[in-house]
Amino acid sequence: MQFDLKKQNQMVELSDKIFAIKKIDSKKVLKLIEKNSTEIFEDTAKTDFNPKPLIYSNLAGKTFFKVYERPKGTVYAISFYKNNTEINTAEYFDNGQVQCLFKIDKKGIKNGKYNCFHRNGKIRKSGEYLNNKNIGIEIGYDSIGNKSHEFDYSTFKYIK
Repeated sequence: MQFDLKKQNQMVELSDKIFAIKKIDSKKVLKLIEKNSTEIFEDTAKTDFNPKPLIYSNLAGKTFFKVYERPKGTVYAISFYKNNTEINTAEYFDNGQVQCLFKIDKKGIKNGKYNCFHRNGKIRKSGEYLNNKNIGIEIGYDSIGNKSHEFDYSTFKYIK
């Protein structure tokens, strides 16, 4: 299948919309991903997840979503790849609320900024990864959104 930049850009826009949702409806998100995919297949990589993640691929756009579902049909995590490079990943609570948003490269290494949330949707912590390790300052928040602490990973000490 011939590469289509317009289709790739459409898939990137779709992923941006999905990762901007604070609380997903698993069935609606899966239908949306499926509607924009040309192939769906089970991931053949070795994994401890049961069931194994499904890959929703769009060959023309050289993009795919890897979707991890819980046995009851709710989404546990979604990762989006462009040109075989992981762009975004989101993990979800069983109620569809975003648990964490971060970037993982194709080797499974966390790199870039991350945000994690309480079950009520309020931010729990934010920081940055480099080669799977926390770097810089992580800011933590209580369940109502007040800053609770700052931790400096360069000195491994709390600032507040």
